[in-house]
Amino acid sequence: MDDPSLYRHTIRGQKEKEDEKEKQQKKTYYPNTGNHPDIEGPLQRDQEVKEIIEFWDTNGFGLTNLNAKEQLLSWLDDSSFLQPKEMILKAMNIAYANNKRRLNYIVGILKNWENESLRTIEEIDSYYENQKPVFKSKPFTGSPPSGRAIPSEFTLDLTAGEV
Repeated sequence: MDDPSLYRHTIRGQKEKEDEKEKQQKKTYYPNTGNHPDIEGPLQRDQEVKEIIEFWDTNGFGLTNLNAKEQLLSWLDDSSFLQPKEMILKAMNIAYANNKRRLNYIVGILKNWENESLRTIEEIDSYYENQKPVFKSKPFTGSPPSGRAIPSEFTLDLTAGEV
């Protein structure tokens, strides 16, 4: 008997045998997944998605905002980051710390990092360390001025103008 997996249906319902070449083309080598894309790749991807969604939901970014979640998750595939999950989580942490729990704030952070060619967490940490503001302290020379300067010849007369 013929193996049914060797047949495919055409538009008219006819069966055609797949060429051996087509079968070989379908077998793609996935170096990071041990040649099993259905085993490790999707599981790793699912774990990354789960971590990002859990952070989003537990930190008050909006439980029901599915569109925002989808846009954020698109950064896993469409960014130039070497560690996209970690970068997204770091941007979310920064947004959370600044009490800016909105997608556009997170995306702004991620876009800034891409514009600055920051691709890893280490590069970001180094960048922020070098960007810390330097406060110049002025020497204290007595009491600080309080309000507007009043001319010395001015005298305050509270009864002036009364009859």
